[in-house]
Amino acid sequence: MDTKNRINIDGVWYVREGKLNSTDINFQVYEDDHIPTRGITLELEDFCFEFSVLEDIPKEAGQPSTFYGHSIVFYDKNTDIRHEDWDNDTWMKGVFKGDKESMEDLPNEFSKTQLVGLRAIIQRAIELGYINK
Repeated sequence: MDTKNRINIDGVWYVREGKLNSTDINFQVYEDDHIPTRGITLELEDFCFEFSVLEDIPKEAGQPSTFYGHSIVFYDKNTDIRHEDWDNDTWMKGVFKGDKESMEDLPNEFSKTQLVGLRAIIQRAIELGYINK
């Protein structure tokens, strides 16, 4: 085997690639490739919630944006682990209203303070129009 243009890592042979110069990159980004996002972060000493949503901006001036792709990520700082990633705005509204079925999907170890924080970030998203009432 010709090893001149190959590299061995942990017993596996790979083809060695040349260095990439910035002038070698020819990537065209189009306006429609960009999806604007909106976000809210609630960070407290022991945990953090990050809400994000994708925004569809209408082409016609004066028309309101529509929002989709809702997501809330929950981080427990005591364990330094990303615990949950919720992506259902109907579920979010259910948690905000105290719907039994939605509440059952929360982690068993979720504290009352964490629930208040989750409802607060959902409430703010509703107030900003990111989640429809």
